Amino acid sequence: MPIQEPERIDVATYEPIDVLGLNYLQDFRDRTWMVLGWVIVPFLLPFSINHFIQNRYILGLLAIAIMLILSVNSFSLFKRNKQLLPVWLIFIFLLMSLIYLIHAMGSTTLFWCFPTLFVMGFVIERTKARAMTVISLLILIPFSFYITNIELASRFVFTLCMICFFSDILVGYLIKLQEKLSKLAVHDPLTNALNRRQLDFYLSEAIEETKRDFGPASLVLIDIDHFKEVNDTLGHEAGDDVLKDVVNILHNRQRRLDHVFRIGGEEFLILLRNTEFQHAITTAESLRKYVEENELISGQSLTVSLGVAEYKAGESSNEWLARADVNLYEAKNLGRNRVHPERL
Repeated sequence: MPIQEPERIDVATYEPIDVLGLNYLQDFRDRTWMVLGWVIVPFLLPFSINHFIQNRYILGLLAIAIMLILSVNSFSLFKRNKQLLPVWLIFIFLLMSLIYLIHAMGSTTLFWCFPTLFVMGFVIERTKARAMTVISLLILIPFSFYITNIELASRFVFTLCMICFFSDILVGYLIKLQEKLSKLAVHDPLTNALNRRQLDFYLSEAIEETKRDFGPASLVLIDIDHFKEVNDTLGHEAGDDVLKDVVNILHNRQRRLDHVFRIGGEEFLILLRNTEFQHAITTAESLRKYVEENELISGQSLTVSLGVAEYKAGESSNEWLARADVNLYEAKNLGRNRVHPERL
């Protein structure tokens, strides 16, 4: 039977889907917006009352408007998990209110800029926060020199720039940390294959696609032959290298709609979406030959056994996976380094 080569992808640019949709930093931003809306009322209310007592009605009304906007926005996040107002609109209103406060109350209120810009870096997406920070600095820096003396303005500008700079660095660190956490939650840390926890999601998704006539789906279960001997003779470090090499082969020779999982130990699974059974067998045979013909261990031959199973209507994901497992063990019982079934 001629071997049909699967569509290849560039493993350097291949990025498996994060099925969990993890975004801890965005959750943190939303929670911060909510908390900000709840605490702003008891915090600003005394200032608002004092402004009215001192006949500063515009400042009093501005404080009330800020309380209303942020608290209603928090309520919207709490009930609908959605911002009521665009962040740009909230930013413009807060910046204009801040400038008017400084203009009306004098240079002693410049310190309100510090917490405003610091918090903004955490509650707004980083790219937008950077743009808003630049706009704020372009307005506040010359304005500070306009309303106060050079010495005080210079100190204010230096402190404000340092706060913005280090808050941006901290946010960048949190973003990288979140990316690492998300990857660890989804991928096997050694091989970069999707881990076992993602399997149920993808299998259920593939089954649902077959029910909607998006095409058949097949599983290819792979086991490295005599892998224990590799660990025993060459050591666990060499064994780890073999596992990574095998997964790199699977990634390099898969289509973008396919997914590679590490099931455990030296067992891997490929989910072939929109793939008929015969093509799945051909793909598995292609992988088997590629591993056999490429010397992954210097001076030694490495082989794999593969079991293939196409989804059958009405069966569960566990039943589907169990049939692939039965076929894999049949391939091993027949002498290893083979695909079972070999053909329809």
